Amino acid sequence: MNKIIVQKYGGSSVANIERVKKVAEKIVEKAKEGNKVVVV
Repeated sequence: MNKIIVQKYGGSSVANIERVKKVAEKIVEKAKEGNKVVVV
């Protein structure tokens, strides 16, 4: 079953480019699982 997943990022999790890339990888991983991802 496809889920809608809401993920919230801010502060230290997007403080530099390396962390932004890790956030992007997490988002892509959930999307590849067939989920709809909403990022706040």
